[in-house]
Amino acid sequence: MLSEVLSWKVNVSREWEMPREIQEYYLASKYCSELKKLSDLLGGPCTAWLKESEEILNAAKGCARPERMMPLGAAREVDSV
Repeated sequence: MLSEVLSWKVNVSREWEMPREIQEYYLASKYCSELKKLSDLLGGPCTAWLKESEEILNAAKGCARPERMMPLGAAREVDSV
């Protein structure tokens, strides 16, 4: 009885999988500086990984258009139909 109570899960939230594009961007931005150092030091596969991370980051810059961004705390206007 006590072992059952102790194994109950309380306030469990759903597990959400991070979309691959966001995961790639996060990892590329987090490790880009380390990949640069490794590429300079070791070359080879590290240089290929650096190039791939730079391509991911450059592609993401093209997606972030300033006209679509909203300052923090600003209310977005809703178009009425």
